[in-house]
Amino acid sequence: MSSNGGGAPLNSGGGWLRDLIRFPSRQFVIDTEISQSETVERLHAIVEPGNVFLAGFRRTNKLFAGEVSPEGFKIMRLIYYSNGLQPVVIGRFDPRPRGTRVQVRMRLRQYASGFAALWFGTLAFIAFLSLFEAIFSSKRNQAGNWLEGMGFMSAMGAVAYLMVAASFGYEARKARGLLEEALQAMSGPRIKKATTSAPPRVPRIAKRLLLWGSALAVGIAVWSVVAPHFLAKSEPYRIADNYVRSDLIIQAELGTISSVNLNRWGSQLSYRGPEGSAKFAISVEGTHSKGIVFITMKRHLGVWQVTTADLREASGRIITLRADTAAGTAPSR
Repeated sequence: MSSNGGGAPLNSGGGWLRDLIRFPSRQFVIDTEISQSETVERLHAIVEPGNVFLAGFRRTNKLFAGEVSPEGFKIMRLIYYSNGLQPVVIGRFDPRPRGTRVQVRMRLRQYASGFAALWFGTLAFIAFLSLFEAIFSSKRNQAGNWLEGMGFMSAMGAVAYLMVAASFGYEARKARGLLEEALQAMSGPRIKKATTSAPPRVPRIAKRLLLWGSALAVGIAVWSVVAPHFLAKSEPYRIADNYVRSDLIIQAELGTISSVNLNRWGSQLSYRGPEGSAKFAISVEGTHSKGIVFITMKRHLGVWQVTTADLREASGRIITLRADTAAGTAPSR
């Protein structure tokens, strides 16, 4: 069997990176020693009939989903993860005296092609308008501003292109490798495993949901550990911590403060530039009792200030330490 066109051979180390960043379209030929009827039979064995999305709900070992006919095929690889840029694989059979020639074309899905065209078309349109303004504007340094803007848009376009090309290229190499392995005189190990193994216990979509759920759980766990560390190192928390330790009412109610700890679930911080807001739930333990201090803060012109503070004792009693004077309520200190 031989394969020609469509970029570097799959076993080529030097052409691997170059093949990944090529334009997201492939055309190549697979010449196989098996007959056309056997080619169709081989593909039927690894292609789940129907839509690739619906195939994900079935318990199947097959490697592709789509349509296979005596004239050709239109398929997509079944994957456990999500990649909207994976290629549609279209093939046509050309019988030969000794074997079959398979003409293969890979392209983006229609919605992915449309989105990419809209994205790059928008960048080109903005660049044209900027150039038009730079030529006819009477403002000084307009050419320099245009060059700076063009550099930024070129970087955006390059990053977007690399994301599309690399995602497509990775999946194209995977799909091509499986096709070549399926059409060898003796099928490769991945093909034999797919055609002889027992069906999986759960559908691919369930495995995908499990992967997403696991990733989400790991993300939440990591965030629950990392977020309190960053909050505790922030400027507003240091101000809140100092407020709690020095407040006379807290000391009178709880006794001498022995420990102050941030409650990770009752705290949040948000700011942009010189403005912002923060909320902290701070567990406080004194020599007489313990409680939780709820503090809200605002940042104005870069300066953080405590706006409200309440102490909830272990008994459930709530004491107002500071009320929001901006709302017209007098502080109860």
